[in-house]
Amino acid sequence: LQTVLFGPVRAATFVCTHGFYSAVLAAFWSASAGGGSKVGGGSGPGPGQQTSWVWIVAVTAAARALGLVGSIFLFSWLIGDNILALIFGGLENLIEQATGIIGTPRLQFPLPKGLLASIFFGVAILSSTMYVAVVYCLHASVVYKMGYTVP
Repeated sequence: LQTVLFGPVRAATFVCTHGFYSAVLAAFWSASAGGGSKVGGGSGPGPGQQTSWVWIVAVTAAARALGLVGSIFLFSWLIGDNILALIFGGLENLIEQATGIIGTPRLQFPLPKGLLASIFFGVAILSSTMYVAVVYCLHASVVYKMGYTVP
């Protein structure tokens, strides 16, 4: 439906950004529910088989971060420009201004691309973890109120 309404590009970016982590979260919840067990009964997993919510949030956040990076690569390929290089340039300027304001010893600029990439992926993982944790708590409360077990 989204491909018809918004077009293939918007649908692909939506799948990259939201579809991957939604599928991972649904897979964890359906596996832990044991086929839709209700609270107070049903054939759910045993006490040692339920997945920890920390593990679920961490793996789901990694899937979302990969989807975000995938959407950046998709946009770069579609418009024929290197968006990741633009992000790295902005990140380098931000670090240079922050070190100047704080008064720390100046770094050797230009920064190595490996350092910029690790900062970028670290920020992507951090923002994805916070986003997924909020989504997990909200969805878990709704699903629990419906009567299903939540891992």
